[in-house]
Amino acid sequence: SYPNKETSERDATYLVENNLVKCAKIISNVTSIYKYKGVLYNENEFYVKIKTVKSKINDIENYLNKNHPYETYEFIYHESNSSTKYE
Repeated sequence: SYPNKETSERDATYLVENNLVKCAKIISNVTSIYKYKGVLYNENEFYVKIKTVKSKINDIENYLNKNHPYETYEFIYHESNSSTKYE
């Protein structure tokens, strides 16, 4: 997730333009409740969902490590199948 629209669009655009992902969807107005460094937060965030292939995961993570606005961000990935037309 991202703290604002600008940073979520920046990273999503970079990932698509550089062929690291096929698609990036930005979902706005996501409420995140979490504890960070002992402080409870209730924040409005932007959630980014991406579609890619396994071989791009390390490159995506390297980019996020250098550019994501949060010191500790969430990057979850799992394998799934898609229609052959999408691949």
